[in-house]
Amino acid sequence: MSTTSTAPRPSRKAQPVRRIRPLQIAIPALLIGILVLFFVSQNRGGGGGGAIARLDTEDVHALLFSPLDPQQIFFGHHGGLKVSSDQGSSWQDGSLTGADAMSLAASPQNPQRIYAAGHEVFFRSDDGGQSWAPVKGALQGADIHGFAVSPDDANLVYAYVANAGLQMSGDGGATWQPLGPVGQVTALAAGAGGHLFAGTANEGVFESTDGGLSWQRGGLSSFGTQISALAVDPRSGEVYAGAMMGNMPMLHRRLESGAWETVSFSGTNPILAIALSPHEDGLLVLVDQAGRVYRSRDGGQSWG
Repeated sequence: MSTTSTAPRPSRKAQPVRRIRPLQIAIPALLIGILVLFFVSQNRGGGGGGAIARLDTEDVHALLFSPLDPQQIFFGHHGGLKVSSDQGSSWQDGSLTGADAMSLAASPQNPQRIYAAGHEVFFRSDDGGQSWAPVKGALQGADIHGFAVSPDDANLVYAYVANAGLQMSGDGGATWQPLGPVGQVTALAAGAGGHLFAGTANEGVFESTDGGLSWQRGGLSSFGTQISALAVDPRSGEVYAGAMMGNMPMLHRRLESGAWETVSFSGTNPILAIALSPHEDGLLVLVDQAGRVYRSRDGGQSWG
């Protein structure tokens, strides 16, 4: 005969209700929101520590402010030119296409004239960049890795040619003569009075005060510094250099005294192109390896 136990079962203690504090929801939501905004800004081109735009080209070569229009900037890449009409915030295809525009240069002595040089490319515009034509002469079809024009004379131009070294022309590129030897040049820039600057692959900057006939070290040569971009401020004469010191991208400025100082820059990619406005003091635009466009109106103290 079966019996049923009537012993009382132990009672379960009531479990406290777990309250979720507002911060437990707010903090994760805030973090997720920040991550979403970050990735959206990267895709739209506004990320990168103050970048104002992002170019969609496969490579980055050169930048130049228009000598005529304070709002206009030219950007050179493997497929030709892009042009901005708002100081770098937006970009459209330019009139030069299918040309590897590694360098862009202009002189205030003839603001209608702009040069574009690169791999088997040597073009000139005499209408402010609206149309382009090949420059006939000894360098037509040459592989030009660096190019600059004197601010004193629009016909006085300099080129670093692969397997031929530095060259100078006093007639706008029709005839050329060799200049003094320098290291493996990665960028050229010209200042007033025959002052030239050459960025190199692992020896920093070289400078010449006699139009390239002789050269001496011009700074940033420690630790095998690679110069990735070089530009002279047409208003102040100061020189800006994008450099790689190890794996760290740096932006430097050479003062009139000859001393170099580091300019504040928060980007994480090498700086490949720099342009300074001939119209406005302190207006500086640069593009990094990722195609991000940065703009400063105070010589690099602040960006965006």
